[in-house]
Amino acid sequence: MGGSTSQAYDLRVSREPLDPERIAKFAAALAFGIVEGRSDSLGSRIRSDDLTALLCISAWMRRAGAELGDCLHGMLQLRAALVRAAGMDERSEPVPLLHSDEKVALLNLARYLEDLVRRAALVGEMPEHDVASRAIELLVA
Repeated sequence: MGGSTSQAYDLRVSREPLDPERIAKFAAALAFGIVEGRSDSLGSRIRSDDLTALLCISAWMRRAGAELGDCLHGMLQLRAALVRAAGMDERSEPVPLLHSDEKVALLNLARYLEDLVRRAALVGEMPEHDVASRAIELLVA
């Protein structure tokens, strides 16, 4: 018990104020993580079991230094950027509703974004990696 510290990443609470840089870093990690997962021979990372999805999201959070609040904001910003990057009609693309449980909201948004990356690539007639890159450029501009 003494001086040991936990290495687990806490997905439950956001302890720091929202930071646009962390939000953008997380959105980029998520977008490219989704694209890489879809190109793996194992298939989707998000559409597997919840534990796998949470581990992936946690790794992307860690890479970006992001807190949970950053992630939810980053996901919604990524959604808008993907729609614009592909030239999709923003008025016809549904806006996902957020569950009151932040962990459930995180998983639902990740699943939605994974599907959106695929649809945006089809609509924009470009590879998924390209639509993700364009979306990230729009986010940081």
